[in-house]
Amino acid sequence: MIKFDKEDRHIVYVWNGFEELKIVNIHDRTACGGRVCVIHSPTEHHMSEWPLTWYENQALFYRTCPHQRRVLDPDQFQFLRESGKWADVKETCCGYIYSTAGPTITCTSCGDQIQSLHRHDFVTCTCGDTSIDGGSSYTRIVGQVAA
Repeated sequence: MIKFDKEDRHIVYVWNGFEELKIVNIHDRTACGGRVCVIHSPTEHHMSEWPLTWYENQALFYRTCPHQRRVLDPDQFQFLRESGKWADVKETCCGYIYSTAGPTITCTSCGDQIQSLHRHDFVTCTCGDTSIDGGSSYTRIVGQVAA
């Protein structure tokens, strides 16, 4: 849910499932140009009731799905296409993520190839011996990997 500040229309508050977050310097409604916008003209979609969080480092809104994965709010897709960022969008089980993917690694035990698609995306192979985290923000590998 998004609430506008009564004093300043460039400040909004969003509920992320745990707390109300204040987001400042929101663009003016006229900047939307009649397009769908997460803040000013959201659509009704299957994620509408999921908690919403703003990620300043990517300048994107994410919803938290029932599996506790962060997925892009679909009302940003037009913006992502127009800004040239759509090439970095990847599909997941519940929606789409903006992927700044890191390296792909191979588990020496089961042979699975795994990849962390974004920061804090902790991925574990089928056998559980190897994990990777961090996308392109950082790389953390747990276990043994093939060279």
